[in-house]
Amino acid sequence: MEFKNQGLDLIREKAEQSPEDWEFKLGAVRVCLSEKLKESLMKYLPVGELQFGVQDFMDCATRSPINEAEAKFTGLVLEGVITANNRDWLIKKGYIISDEHGILQGVEFSDRFIAILSGTTRGGNSLKAPVEAIRKYGLIPKSMLPRRADMTWDMYHNKSDITDEMMELGQEFLRRFGMNYERVKDTNFLDIDCGIALSAWGRPDSKGVYQRIESGINHATFKPKDKPLIQIVDNYKDGFDGNFIKQLAPNYKLMHYGYRLIISEIWSEPIVNKDMTKTIKFETEAHIYKVSNADPLKIKRYNNWFKYTEDIDNGWAEKYIVVEDSLKPSYDIMPGSLLSLISDILSGLNN
Repeated sequence: MEFKNQGLDLIREKAEQSPEDWEFKLGAVRVCLSEKLKESLMKYLPVGELQFGVQDFMDCATRSPINEAEAKFTGLVLEGVITANNRDWLIKKGYIISDEHGILQGVEFSDRFIAILSGTTRGGNSLKAPVEAIRKYGLIPKSMLPRRADMTWDMYHNKSDITDEMMELGQEFLRRFGMNYERVKDTNFLDIDCGIALSAWGRPDSKGVYQRIESGINHATFKPKDKPLIQIVDNYKDGFDGNFIKQLAPNYKLMHYGYRLIISEIWSEPIVNKDMTKTIKFETEAHIYKVSNADPLKIKRYNNWFKYTEDIDNGWAEKYIVVEDSLKPSYDIMPGSLLSLISDILSGLNN
């Protein structure tokens, strides 16, 4: 029996594989900050959210790592693993929700932000593209770019809904928290909290356990570790008890690998590469400016955050430094629209 694709593009997943991808190995030096948690992530799972409105958003490959990130960051906040400074910043920026008494409840990230930036199509996405987008663009609060029940696929994935403010906040998030990922083989699934892909869905049995179905791999979910039954966090409600946690039989059909997020807390300023273009931002402005290497008081504005983050990712520019507004008159802001990197070189900005 074949079931409808729920958002996993296996052709794209295969095409995006690289020999340079990190792969988890027991005893390896890559450690996720969440490994300091005393409690299982089962205690910190998000409430859950449907991956459809009027139409299916086909973003299960994004919701899997977002559910993982929410569970891990909720644990890191509630167990006091991250610094008070970063906790307070998350609260101030709206990442952390509280109850009516002001008690911290959990961390919520925007699925839409990553679903859009990772290039989700009507055929879904690879497992790799969303975790790469998290590494590249960071995370923003769910409240900043939420799902609505009346949304069509086009409405949900409208790239113009992403603002410069969102892109800036995602980069500020990355200056506080390192986000990376690695591939995890199925032989390590019981030892690792990770995103997986599977065949979805049959019907649960009388005990609420989903038995193996012989269908193609078509769906991505998040799987916490250390359970006798495979328990996963889904984006469709369970047919047994109506929540978002599904219990799978031990022999349930899974893809032979998944991905896990690797979170770190950044303690110091990044090392400056003198060959890269310096960038600045004035305190109360959203704009980013390139600084002339020939004259540090000559600056030119980036047209948009997408170009800025592309330059950062390609190693052409440094992350911006915040400059006091009172110093703006000291700078010579070059007129005209922002040129490409090649034009900047020709005009002498990068000499």
